[in-house]
Amino acid sequence: MKKLIFLLGLLLFSCNPSGPDHEVNEQKPTQTEHSNYKSKRTEEFEVEEVEVCNCTLKEDFDDFHKADISFIKRKWEFDKLKFLKLDIDSLNKVTRSIRLIGFDTIPKELGSLENINTALVSTMDGITGLDVFPKLKVVRFWGSSKVSFDENETWLRRIEALRLEKTQITNLSSISLFENLKQLEVFHSGFEDLAPDFDELKCLNKLYVRAYIGDVIQLDKIDLRKMPCLKELYLLDVYRTLKGVPKNIKKSNLIDVYVKNESMTDLDKQLIEDFQSR
Repeated sequence: MKKLIFLLGLLLFSCNPSGPDHEVNEQKPTQTEHSNYKSKRTEEFEVEEVEVCNCTLKEDFDDFHKADISFIKRKWEFDKLKFLKLDIDSLNKVTRSIRLIGFDTIPKELGSLENINTALVSTMDGITGLDVFPKLKVVRFWGSSKVSFDENETWLRRIEALRLEKTQITNLSSISLFENLKQLEVFHSGFEDLAPDFDELKCLNKLYVRAYIGDVIQLDKIDLRKMPCLKELYLLDVYRTLKGVPKNIKKSNLIDVYVKNESMTDLDKQLIEDFQSR
């Protein structure tokens, strides 16, 4: 009888889920399921924070034509001899801008011009070596049919003003590389194989585009709320490469705006007129 009671006790104990040797087989989410869940919550509840730049435009970069000193590649070997004999200290006191014609690589000797903040460049090929000017803020390309950059060079991220005239930028992976750009002017120029997302330029104060050459830019994909510093916007289409109007003009910080292209609807035109007359 005692043996029977003992066996019954063991049977009851083994059926009790709270026993010390009992393992609860919970169905845990797999790594993939967990990742999907996090991704879904991120998509539904989290909002991307837009980095706000210091929107103060310390300088108005309107003089893109003046150059204190000029060099031409085909004459460089001769000019270099004269340049190396100059009093560099005295030259640095009066030299802030430089014109470079025909160079594909900037001579290292020019790095002694340590106060250069503006470079006017005309070239028919790629350009490297602008990092020799550590204070460079303004770059103007003119008459440069096709230009490629070395994206590892730091001047792209440092400059504050870029002006393109009859120039095609050919190998840029993203316009956001110009992360400190405050003023962009594009005249009969463009970015080859790249539809520039101008709203990636968070620090931009002024955007002038006249006669854009390149792939069609759908302006309605540009969200002006992502450009808190933008005050002046000028978009004039000549080659049928600009379509529509940017989003959220009324919610932007714009002061002056002009947009004109053939694809604008009557509603688009009225939106611009209302903004201009406010």
